[in-house]
Amino acid sequence: MELEFLFNVIRGLLDESQLPEVVFGGFIVGVLALVGVLLSFFLTFLGHCAINRWNQQSVIRGVLQALCEELKQIREFYHAEIGVVWDEIKQSAERTPMPRTSISQDYFIMYSSNANLIGQIQDPHLRRKIVRTYTLLKVLIELYKINNMFWDQYEKPRDDTSYSDLINYAQHLENYHDGIVVLMGDLINMLQKELSRNRLLVFLKFW
Repeated sequence: MELEFLFNVIRGLLDESQLPEVVFGGFIVGVLALVGVLLSFFLTFLGHCAINRWNQQSVIRGVLQALCEELKQIREFYHAEIGVVWDEIKQSAERTPMPRTSISQDYFIMYSSNANLIGQIQDPHLRRKIVRTYTLLKVLIELYKINNMFWDQYEKPRDDTSYSDLINYAQHLENYHDGIVVLMGDLINMLQKELSRNRLLVFLKFW
C-alpha cells in the first residue's frame, strides 16, 4: 500500500506533460556540468603550459645574460693582452711578426657549459651569431698556437722557417684578429638588445 501510494504521488508529479521537460532539463544540466569540467581541465592545461614556457624563457634569458658578461670579459682581456700588441704592430713603420702569446680555450666556460641550450634560443640570427663568434674565437686561439710553433721553428738552428715567414703569417693572423673584434662587438650589442626586450616582456607580464 505504501509503495503504491508513493508511486501514485510520483506519477502525479511527473505526468506526461511534464516528463519531456524534466528529461530535457536534466540533459542540459548534465551537458553544462561536462562542459564545465572540460573547460576547467583545458584552462589548467594552458596554465601549466604557460608556466613551463615562462620557466624555459627565464632559463634562456639567464644563459644570454651569462654569455653577454662572458664576452665582455673576453673582449676586455683580449684587448688588454693582445689587442694592444696589434695596435703597436699596425703603427710601426715596418711590418713585424706577432710575438708569442699565452692563450687557451678556458675562457669559454659559460658557452661550453650551456651549449645544449643555444639551440633553444628563438631568434635564429642571434643563435647563428653566437655559434659563429665562439667558433671563430676557438679558431683564432689555434692560429695563435700555430704562431707560437712558427717561433719555435724559427729559433731552432738549421730550420727552414725565416723571419719573413713570421711576418707573412702575422698578416694572415691580423685578418682574423680584426674580424673577431668586430664579431664580438656585434654579438654583445645583439645580446644586450635581446636582454632589454626580455626585460620589457617581464614588466608587461607583471603589469
